[in-house]
Amino acid sequence: MVWNPFKRERPKGYIKFLGMESWWLSLTDDQRSQCRSAFEYAINSSPDVVDKTNISDSTMSKQSLLRLFATAAMDTDFKESLFQMAENEAVRVGDYAELHYIYLAWWNMYKRLWKQDPNYFQKLEECLKKDMAIHEIFYEKIKAEGWRTLPGYPAFKELALLYERIGNIESAILVVEDAIARSVVEETSFERRLSRLRKMKEKTDGCRH
Repeated sequence: MVWNPFKRERPKGYIKFLGMESWWLSLTDDQRSQCRSAFEYAINSSPDVVDKTNISDSTMSKQSLLRLFATAAMDTDFKESLFQMAENEAVRVGDYAELHYIYLAWWNMYKRLWKQDPNYFQKLEECLKKDMAIHEIFYEKIKAEGWRTLPGYPAFKELALLYERIGNIESAILVVEDAIARSVVEETSFERRLSRLRKMKEKTDGCRH
């Protein structure tokens, strides 16, 4: 085995502060470089704070840092593994506010990939459903944190659009009905969307007779 001095260097910064040294040292040079570049892109700050510069205090959580890495990393397989780690950590500590933003970034990645490769449909659908499942608890958490203006929650609209694009109008209708029943906040009218989808279904059903 070729000796790699970089791998033997003990990390500092957020990696040490959050107790992620072993994981960091298990990465390849390229993966570490992707994480540092992703951090610089997301935070607009020196990447040295990731693993080169000592820090004594921070509000950054492990799951948030992993999401930052995943969002801007280049390699798809590596991005998926980072998102999975971020999800596991957020669930472990009960950070459902951050978990929503993990899912949001995750399904946006799959949405882009699905446009290029239809084989990503199932992963996109599953990730959207995970995000939808924590809708109520997400809002409970951010209200408890003092948020006065509730952010939109686009997962319901996106799943309805996904089903519509593949011609599954019945499933799209069910998603929109669910969004209305759960009073989902989003920059769209689910009622108008539901009316339009029902008309599409009636037209499709009429063509079958």
